[in-house]
Amino acid sequence: MANVNIDTFLDDAYSLISQGEIKDGIATVINGLFAKRMAMPPEDWRKFVAAEALTHPVKEAVHSCPFTRHSFTKPRGYAGDAGLIDLIYHGISARNIELDGIAEEIAKFTLNAPAARAVRYRRELLARYIDETAAKENEPLILSIAAGHLREIELSRAALNGQIGRLYAIDQDKESVALIQREYGRYNVSASVGSVRQILNGKIKFNGLSLVYAAGLFDYLPDNIAQRLIEHMFSFLKPGGRMLVANFLPQIPDIGYMESYMDWHLIFRSSDELLRLFDSLPQNKVESLITTFDPDKNIVFVEAVKNRNDEAPVHTTVPRYHATGVQLTHK
Repeated sequence: MANVNIDTFLDDAYSLISQGEIKDGIATVINGLFAKRMAMPPEDWRKFVAAEALTHPVKEAVHSCPFTRHSFTKPRGYAGDAGLIDLIYHGISARNIELDGIAEEIAKFTLNAPAARAVRYRRELLARYIDETAAKENEPLILSIAAGHLREIELSRAALNGQIGRLYAIDQDKESVALIQREYGRYNVSASVGSVRQILNGKIKFNGLSLVYAAGLFDYLPDNIAQRLIEHMFSFLKPGGRMLVANFLPQIPDIGYMESYMDWHLIFRSSDELLRLFDSLPQNKVESLITTFDPDKNIVFVEAVKNRNDEAPVHTTVPRYHATGVQLTHK
């Protein structure tokens, strides 16, 4: 990460942008905000954002970017909505949005920043899990929680070729559910409106699933809720079934920009912190826990496999593995 003057970076960035050096200007904004965020206690950081970042003329420039502005204005009423994620997947051009030079350059930069790249990798990984599940068994049952627009379907050969038995998609957003059913219903997808609360209180139940996953959901759940949800997700699996959850890691390079100009706040967890949420699972039911990361190490993924033998002896500890590339090393 390039060095910036932590005291003058907003002025420096605005000067660069005004001179047409857009890429260097937005890089200065992102790097400066990261440095500021890391150097400040949370309360001081919040005060800096309100008093300085959001009152500086740089704000007008970065909010000309549809991606940044969409996040900040929250057209669906909450952060990280499926429309925002679609921008990460498909870019600005997919919406036929005409931009001036500054807005277009900023959009290109932010949509290829580390967080956006990690989200695209996450989508590819979900599609791979669906395909692997369908390759191992005939017509598997799969569940996606907080499914958004379920765009991983477009990358899954198994789903597009009708090789899944049923993929259940749950989301609290009625618009997202309607879109899923309209665009992907023909691929054995069933979408319905549902919430984490309904899962936790037993109003939404599944059994016999081969795969259950939650992509961006855990970035918004406090530990106690996240741990309870993991317990329910695991209970939905049949023996040998897999579950996958993802979480953004702390100190991602975009964190200052996301929290200030995008008003996008996440609950960040290290791999150990995410793994600890699995500690309440019945040890005799867990065959393995595996952690993996996106190539830039901005998101951590934890996979839990349900023991294929319900009568297996109780293990004193669950086998845990850390994936480095395609090689697994015991942790």
